[in-house]
Amino acid sequence: MKRIYLLIFFLVLFNQLIAQNSDYYLPDSLHVMLQKSSTNQKERIIVLEKAIDYLFEEYEYAAALPYVNEMNELATNHKNVYYKALGNYYLGTILLDKYEITESIQCLITAKNLLGSLPENAAIRQLLSRIYLSSSACYQRCNMLSEAYNQVQNGLEVCTETDSKTIWLKLNNNLAVIYNEMHKREEAIDIYKDILSKLNDYSDKSSIKQRMTYTANLNIGQCYFWLNVLDSSLIYLDYAYNEAITDIQKANVLETRASQYAHNNDYVLAEKNYKEALDLIKSENNFYLLASVFLSMANVYYQTEKYDSALTYVNLGIENAQKCSRLSMETSGLFMKAQILDKLHRLQESISYLYAYKMMIDSLYGVQNIEKLSQLMLQTEVKAMEKEYMQQQDIANLKQSRERLLYYSVIVVLIAVVLVVVLLLNRKRILLRNKQIKEKMLSAELEARNRELAFNVIELMKKNEVFTEIITKLVMIKENAVKDDTKNSLSKVIKEIEKTTEGKFWEEFEIRFKQVHSDFYNNLMKKFPNLTTNEIRLCAFLKLNMTTKDISSITGQSTLSIEQARYRLRRKLGIQNEMAVKLTNFISNI
Repeated sequence: MKRIYLLIFFLVLFNQLIAQNSDYYLPDSLHVMLQKSSTNQKERIIVLEKAIDYLFEEYEYAAALPYVNEMNELATNHKNVYYKALGNYYLGTILLDKYEITESIQCLITAKNLLGSLPENAAIRQLLSRIYLSSSACYQRCNMLSEAYNQVQNGLEVCTETDSKTIWLKLNNNLAVIYNEMHKREEAIDIYKDILSKLNDYSDKSSIKQRMTYTANLNIGQCYFWLNVLDSSLIYLDYAYNEAITDIQKANVLETRASQYAHNNDYVLAEKNYKEALDLIKSENNFYLLASVFLSMANVYYQTEKYDSALTYVNLGIENAQKCSRLSMETSGLFMKAQILDKLHRLQESISYLYAYKMMIDSLYGVQNIEKLSQLMLQTEVKAMEKEYMQQQDIANLKQSRERLLYYSVIVVLIAVVLVVVLLLNRKRILLRNKQIKEKMLSAELEARNRELAFNVIELMKKNEVFTEIITKLVMIKENAVKDDTKNSLSKVIKEIEKTTEGKFWEEFEIRFKQVHSDFYNNLMKKFPNLTTNEIRLCAFLKLNMTTKDISSITGQSTLSIEQARYRLRRKLGIQNEMAVKLTNFISNI
């Protein structure tokens, strides 16, 4: 149990040491921000991004790793897809720096997949362009130049200069490197010059401007050297030397310049530049650069027949090549040493080194074949991953298309349902409105007919009054008549007029009433079959909303008789409470 606790203690201590080591590379402002954000996870992940970006700009990838791991953990806990993608990009770039290409590409593909599920915006485009930038470097190191070129082009399509000028410059720098490796030197030079013109927008103290200005000038100088345009090459190498910040950068420029002097057989200037380069890198322990310069100086001395000096420098070159495990440089050194010993007439030693050179060549070929095989295997693995990624993208796109189709189908169905409902409601509203209009028209027509019928009844009443006056006058004449024959004749005339007037009146009234209220009599008789003719006529008068006085005038009965007739009618119709139900309203609804 004690051992477990001890192990946990050492693990915690180890993580703290890594974190402290990472903090060492950060400016004080970022260090303070990290300390303040330790309790707020949402703020913490944003500060981590700033810290990692700063370390990436300084190429301190190893120092950034603890922060990347912490970001991935926080993004997973909070299910934040953007920061999960960002964390995978950071991890992929760190693995690229370690030459762990397969793992790097896997992380970058994962990052691309995660971004595919997010809506596009400026931040997404910027991160995607950074992923393409690192992916192009991966393919370039696998010697898959066409794939690297495609990745750069994809990055440039996604990232406009307005999104991130720095990423745009880095993508173009990668494109120039690819052109250079394809031996398209002139295209590479044009891109580097374009980069230099864009860098003028940056401040002179910007680390990006200093680093990229140095790199672009150095690469332009090398391209001109390969194109055998030596004057232009030296001009840009001078620019690169002036922009160099570190001694290693200056030594690189001096070595390139010295190689050009040696190529032009100007061995004095070549020796001078090589010595200046050596003075700058002796304390740097950069064994590769030391081996390269020592072997180049040995060649200069060999060409100028200073064989003792050549032997001294070739030995130093072989020694440093062994320290950095560069078999090709060691092999070149062994062959050169054999040639120098031959010039010094040390034939036995020369032969032994030629034999060692042959053995080294065989070993080198074996190593190169293994490296080529490894590279082919790596390329195959990378292509398989890329193919799998494309298949996943196709599946994701197909799924998105299906979801989109389903979404649109649902929307179309909903719209159709809404339209049907609206149309039905509209149709119902139209029908209701038409019904109301029709009812209004019928009501208006009925009202008009009722008015016309009332007018006709009044006309009939007037005619009846005229006939009544005539009868009254005839009665008076009859009473004043002397002869019985005259009286009898007048009586017959009076009775004939009364009979004719009464029959004609009711005939005309019923004809006109039925024209207006055709179903009234039928409905009335169905509900109340026991009504008498006089009661039916009284109902007709009440249907026309006529008063007792009007009915009395038409029928020639007294108002009292009419009131009694109304009372009897109410009882036959079953109306018990006159206050609750009015006789006129009751009959109007029949």
